[in-house]
Amino acid sequence: MRNEHPEPQLKRDKWQTLNGEWEFSFGEDAPVREFVSGEAEMPKRICVPFAYQSELSGIGDKSVHEVVRYRKRFTLSPALKKAKGVVLRFLAVDYECRVWVNGCFASAHRGGYGAFYVDITKYLTTADEQIVAVEARDTLDECQPRGKQSWLPEAHRCWYTQTTGIWQSVWLEAHDGDFIKRLTVTPDPAACSVKIETALEYGKADGLTAEIVTPGGEKITFSRSFSGKRNALTADIVKPDLIDEIQLWSPENPVIYGLNLTLTLGGKTVDAIKSYFAFREIRVEGDTIYLNNLPLKFKLVLDQGYWADGGMTPPSTDALKQDILTAKAMGFNGARKHQKLEDPYFYYYADTLGFFVWSETPSAYRFNADEARALTETQFDVIERSYNHPSVVAYVPINESWGVKEVLYNEEQKSFARSLYRLVKSLDPSRLTVTNDGWENLAETDIISVHDYSKYGDEFAFKYGNLAESTYPMWKRLMARGETLPVKPLMLTEYGGIAIDTGGGWGYSGAEKSVDDFFARFTRLSENAFAAFPAGACYTQLTDVEQEQNGLLDHRHRPKFSVHTIREIMDKFDEKSQFAKKEKIL
Repeated sequence: MRNEHPEPQLKRDKWQTLNGEWEFSFGEDAPVREFVSGEAEMPKRICVPFAYQSELSGIGDKSVHEVVRYRKRFTLSPALKKAKGVVLRFLAVDYECRVWVNGCFASAHRGGYGAFYVDITKYLTTADEQIVAVEARDTLDECQPRGKQSWLPEAHRCWYTQTTGIWQSVWLEAHDGDFIKRLTVTPDPAACSVKIETALEYGKADGLTAEIVTPGGEKITFSRSFSGKRNALTADIVKPDLIDEIQLWSPENPVIYGLNLTLTLGGKTVDAIKSYFAFREIRVEGDTIYLNNLPLKFKLVLDQGYWADGGMTPPSTDALKQDILTAKAMGFNGARKHQKLEDPYFYYYADTLGFFVWSETPSAYRFNADEARALTETQFDVIERSYNHPSVVAYVPINESWGVKEVLYNEEQKSFARSLYRLVKSLDPSRLTVTNDGWENLAETDIISVHDYSKYGDEFAFKYGNLAESTYPMWKRLMARGETLPVKPLMLTEYGGIAIDTGGGWGYSGAEKSVDDFFARFTRLSENAFAAFPAGACYTQLTDVEQEQNGLLDHRHRPKFSVHTIREIMDKFDEKSQFAKKEKIL
């Protein structure tokens, strides 16, 4: 059972985990009233937050069940009993769910990757035992944003076993009359200040105090009074008697600032949060990406975020930390977190260890009004989870035209893709946005991205050295029809996918017979990739996943190859490559 506070950037002292054993059943056998009241028998037990398809759930059934039910009997901790209010929080439930507390309907939620909460104070009783009941529905609808989850009954090709129901942490938190329901922290390195914005649940509180803790341990306190449900506080952190200048975050120097927030009403504390932030700037100018005004080359690895025993849920938070440490040890400076919103601890470790993250919106596969609505809603979830993390430097609303399969020529689908780019930029202009990653790029994007699984990459410089000429990554057009090629950074955002021939599974660019053969091709491919793509490249992929066996780690996240050797190869590409080098490749 996971016992750490589920939100490392929004920690409260008074909380209680609901992870662990829950009652569980498939389908809708019992009437709702008997299910939610606790009267109906539920024959199975499941370990939350693991989905029933995973072994760590205690069930390990990979067949499709569109309706699942959960029930938890619990006693409030002494601290929560004394509080004026109690909030029930879920990090993620796939895909739609309804929640009851002590037999009373409390909330409903739609979307498999977003967090939600409900103030359950009015549903609690004086009895020792409280009951939470959850019913989740998850269909194979192709209009549902599902990421890498298969829309067929079984895993196939590069799509994996479904994740149904609760798959991230559940917990309770106390409040004393009001609480911060949303926090956005926007650092401004140029102004040496940070803007702190809070949205309150009830708007009863009348004061906010922010304590900033510098990397050196100095504390700077700011306070303001307000009325209403929203307020903003801009804090100038440069204090001559404390610090001379701010420190900037980077993978080489992942320095963070502590942030403690206290919400008050009539001088009394009603909510308190422990958080953090960091100063860094990422931008595009011409064909170059800059981090803190220095040219940046991405050396990314594609990370699907699946575990052999846990599915999309890591066995522990330490497993997330170890993945990042291993990727860094291999010479990568970040990951494309592919088609998934990860556990908050992944972003926490990326922040504190120094690791870039590309945050991707889980795709749907069929374009219509239902898909457009669902994908737009999911985009809000992506930004809300990513916004305060300095490690997150890019968004990817669409991957490989999934959900907009006719974007090459269809004006309606082009318009929708552009709308997602503009939505992201309106909500978070501080990060890069790659509108349609891989091919059929639109002019409205911050990076021209290419997916190319050529076996050796000998032709990379020829194919992409002159973008004014038509190029065809993976037999697709580089730009959608009618789109003007913008002057933007060029990146190879998927390449490699080399498997070792084990008699089963597959890789994107075939399999090699030996480790030596793997390294020979990995070296040749990577040299060509980083020479032809000045902004960087992303290798596919970090781990094996089910039938897809082209990872640098196996499905249990154990290295298949020498980490040191991979690092020696990747270290060659630290310097900014130039197209002038292409004659060495041809």
